[in-house]
Amino acid sequence: MMHCTNCGQPLEEGAAFCKNCGAAVPQSPWAPTQVVPKAGAGDQGSVPPPPTPPSQPPPDTYAQTPPPYAYPSAPPAPPMPPIQRKRTGLIIGIVAAVLVVLAGIGVGVYFALRDDDSDKTTSSTTTKTGSSDADAVFVQEEGEIFLEPAGSAGPESFTGELFVPTGPTTTLNIPGTTLPSRVTTTLPKGTGTSPTTTAAGGAQVAQVVSQSGDTPALYGGSKDKQLVDKEGQLRFFEQNPEKAAAFCAALNADPTFKWSGGTQIEPSQLRAYFDELTPLMLTRDTRVTNHGYRDGKPTPRQSVLQKGQMVLVDRYGVPRVRCECGNPLAAPKPVKKTPVYTGPRWPDFDPTLIVVVQPAPVIINIFVVIDILTGDPFERPFGTEGTDDVAPQVGVWQLEVELSMVDEDGHVFKVDWTGVVRLDPETDELSGEGTGGWSVEGPYFSGSTVVGQMTGYGSLQVGLDGQLGPGQFGEVLSIFPVMTALAIGGQSWDGDDPAEARTEFEDVIEDIIASSFPNLMTMEPTSDGPVFTELAVDDWTGSAILTPYEP
Repeated sequence: MMHCTNCGQPLEEGAAFCKNCGAAVPQSPWAPTQVVPKAGAGDQGSVPPPPTPPSQPPPDTYAQTPPPYAYPSAPPAPPMPPIQRKRTGLIIGIVAAVLVVLAGIGVGVYFALRDDDSDKTTSSTTTKTGSSDADAVFVQEEGEIFLEPAGSAGPESFTGELFVPTGPTTTLNIPGTTLPSRVTTTLPKGTGTSPTTTAAGGAQVAQVVSQSGDTPALYGGSKDKQLVDKEGQLRFFEQNPEKAAAFCAALNADPTFKWSGGTQIEPSQLRAYFDELTPLMLTRDTRVTNHGYRDGKPTPRQSVLQKGQMVLVDRYGVPRVRCECGNPLAAPKPVKKTPVYTGPRWPDFDPTLIVVVQPAPVIINIFVVIDILTGDPFERPFGTEGTDDVAPQVGVWQLEVELSMVDEDGHVFKVDWTGVVRLDPETDELSGEGTGGWSVEGPYFSGSTVVGQMTGYGSLQVGLDGQLGPGQFGEVLSIFPVMTALAIGGQSWDGDDPAEARTEFEDVIEDIIASSFPNLMTMEPTSDGPVFTELAVDDWTGSAILTPYEP
């Protein structure tokens, strides 16, 4: 009796399949033709054709089954009676169909698992199309730019929620941070800003508002106050080497990345690199390539970081670490489709106001930072966290002023002054020295007063020309109340105290400067040439020239 080679159970004679396990009974296609014994001396038995082997399903590579006809040859079974062939064919068809379905399910499960593994191994370069676990897998379609609000770590955070600030985040308009816009059209369409223009050759490009990393007031901070635990973030990476390696891999993939150690970085160099990073606050919504962390690899995503969140900035002024999640940041990459902004949208989000930070042409030793509470500028040396903040070195300027005013009686007053001025940003006090004077022209007279050193004990002198009646000296004094002396026609009169005259004149000049030059006075001295400006102070009009002072 034959036994099933699969389960070992006895087989019925002539069976094509095992009743116990359904396995096909091997048939030898090379078996010789069998002759059925004669039933009688006069009967000539017919020779039936050899039985047709049952149809075998295609081999399942992933099921690890032996190839067909690999079993030892067994004696061929007698031919099945003709009446049974239709039934056998039906059984073979049903079993074959079941095997095909089962094989399809097995292959489908295999590929489903393989696709999952493939996503894990290529997640740093392949954008996935979906996931049921939003916390574990970040999804970004082509053309999407993810909005990342302040006060949230976001998906796939390197450091989890460890460094998310617990208090309110400053996202309001920060005073005194009007930045000079520099519009470029060098990036392909889809960088996340608008409008678009057509360049030579018909290619569409997007206008990107870019700022150099050394732009004053590009970043904010709190003077003399530490807002970021930079050392804590560094220790986190030192204690998590797999994340440190992914962090470095993200930076190394950015062609704009550079530091004092070169254009690549290793985990063992992170402490030296962090020493060069400066914690600062974004004052504008900023376009970046952010990186999450998944399965030991960085997962890049195109993002916009909301203003008001802290970043670590390198010596070229480029944000390199998002402090709320520890994620490495790289230069933004243009999307290939019209950008679609997804994620939590903050109330004042405006795609046309997004900033792209370009590396400064030279390394930055001192950042000019805007105070997020007062709007006043201060200086932060690179690598420091607030303990070494100082007031800025204010520019020293030579100022030339000419003003005039006409009163209701037709008297024409003029002021001219030339001097060197300084403005202390801590106290808003003006200091300087120079010379200048008043002059007046009226219906009956003209005169002038000369002021010596502005901050010294300079002298006041006046000379009047014209015809004055006896009662008109009071008019002169009322118009020009602070004079040391008046003289005309051989007559002279004493004026007021010279100190009072000097104080009044200084007040006028100070009012002119304070009303017209607060921004210019905080500029660094340059050799770019003089600055011309029109003046309108109270009833006075005129002009002024500011020139960087060279002693």
